[in-house]
Amino acid sequence: MEIDHLKEYIYQDCQRQIEAGKHYLVIQDTTQPNFERNRGNIAQSEGLGVIGDGRSLGFFLHPSLVIEAEEGRCVGFSDLQTWSREEGGANKKERKYKALPIEEKESMRWLTAHQNSTARLREAGRLTTIADREGDISELFERRGNGHLLIRSRDNRILKEGKLYEHLALENKSGSFKLVVKGDWRKDTEKREAEIEVRFSEVELRPKNLGGKLIKVYAIEAREKNPPSGEKAILWRLLTTHQVASYEQACQIIKWYALRWNIEQVFRLIKQKG
Repeated sequence: MEIDHLKEYIYQDCQRQIEAGKHYLVIQDTTQPNFERNRGNIAQSEGLGVIGDGRSLGFFLHPSLVIEAEEGRCVGFSDLQTWSREEGGANKKERKYKALPIEEKESMRWLTAHQNSTARLREAGRLTTIADREGDISELFERRGNGHLLIRSRDNRILKEGKLYEHLALENKSGSFKLVVKGDWRKDTEKREAEIEVRFSEVELRPKNLGGKLIKVYAIEAREKNPPSGEKAILWRLLTTHQVASYEQACQIIKWYALRWNIEQVFRLIKQKG
């Protein structure tokens, strides 16, 4: 298929730019290009189906954007997955989705992208897969292999002792930094300077679906202190396999996660200019 040849060219171009010994961030996420407005103009809909709303014509796209960690330079894509859902297909409840093994879920895309990227970019010195809350999957941590992970926490996970959010809240503040928050006329918010307090801890996750197996990670909380009245406090809780033993290391992890903004820009361009 032509799409497979195109993907292979993209992967090879990305591999060509990888420098041995350097650290690269592999940023994953999913978008849903929507072609519903053009349905009547599409004669051949191969590869298209319905997207998340269950009725609009389109497909799912899950790219892995590679960024050089030190300079923030975009290198290319190490993995590209596309799929669509069958119109009128069974819903999650009908398919007993939660009881399915990860291999039979769409969530498997996060593991596949991580594994494919680590295989294709094996010449790199270090690789760190970055994902938002949707990538907070126990099996991803369990099967990460040699690649590192940096994932935004989705749930108040059960730990060996206690729960994640309460555990982080009890940690001493390791430091704080100032962050300028842009105003947004659409939300009627003004520009402000936020003070972000940082806490971190080594924790052991106890996922229910892994039979009580413990997974050791480092957890970081970046929380805004005293947000303005009516404003929701900035709050990131991050899980990483990188060792975090100091405030400086915690801030480095936060900076790496902030580079996830780049894939949002890719999606914006696809939907507005693609």
